[in-house]
Amino acid sequence: MRNMSVILQDSPFLTLMMDETTDVSNKEQVVIVMRRVSESFEVHEDFLGLYHVSSIDASTLTSVAKDVFARINLPISKLRGQCYDGASTMKGVRSGVASQILAEELRAVYTHCYGHSLNLAVNDVFKNIKVMKGALDVTHEIIKLIKYSPKREAIFREIQCCGGLDYDGAHVSLEKHSEIRPLCPTRWTVRADSLASIIENYSSLQSTWDEVLDITRDSETKARIIGVAAQMKTFEFAFAVHLAEMLLRHTDNLSKTLQKDTISAAEGQISGSMMLATLQSVGNDESFQLFWDKLSVYLTSIDVAEPQLPQQRKIPRRFDDEHLCS
Repeated sequence: MRNMSVILQDSPFLTLMMDETTDVSNKEQVVIVMRRVSESFEVHEDFLGLYHVSSIDASTLTSVAKDVFARINLPISKLRGQCYDGASTMKGVRSGVASQILAEELRAVYTHCYGHSLNLAVNDVFKNIKVMKGALDVTHEIIKLIKYSPKREAIFREIQCCGGLDYDGAHVSLEKHSEIRPLCPTRWTVRADSLASIIENYSSLQSTWDEVLDITRDSETKARIIGVAAQMKTFEFAFAVHLAEMLLRHTDNLSKTLQKDTISAAEGQISGSMMLATLQSVGNDESFQLFWDKLSVYLTSIDVAEPQLPQQRKIPRRFDDEHLCS
């Protein structure tokens, strides 16, 4: 810490990065990191520590940041940037941490964390698309049924030993299969691998439901298994899982890029623009045909119903042209 203090004191400008979290013992902790640029224009992010706090209000977090500066003998006048999430506690215009720091150093410009902004955007998009939201809800239920029961997971592994199908519909051995990976409860940009594990183990999961249904005694658990098994036989779920995995794979890659300690703000914006261009290109007819062909090959090897167009609602007689004319 003393060496870090000397290095930071020699740096002319610094950026404060701070976030709060609750650890496994249910205690609030604040992580503080300083970002700096060396004389050779190399970017460094220095971890200063985790600090236990009794409250996560703006005044407490600001006091923690100031206390850290005082302990390592850093003047707040060195700050040229602040990077936090978008919570009102951090960015509040009147009394947020960013505002309180700005009151003492006007050059400490606040930037909403790019990774957090991406997470919020993905969250909003998926929660407003009914088929995507439904697929993720079913995926979460699948993961709970497998991961929260050692017995069901053991049965799943036994079935998995017989092999299954990868994304392209090819037969693969157990060594190439991935485990069922849980969905991250807070971060949307690390969910592609979870969906990919469902895709890779689709047929094994379907066989697992048939196997465990006969030995399940609890009526509520039995109803959950029946519901999940029914959903996995629908085209809508299989389609949505593949589409969500493809889209989240792009956002996951962007998230990993934004988390690199060497990336600059300008490079982060360029990376975001490149991802948007990629997602826009996915929506054209040629890209969708490639996606559809790949999905069609996969669907021929699993137990999923044929796609069906939604039933057209009949026009009420009072709005029927023929009825109005008569």
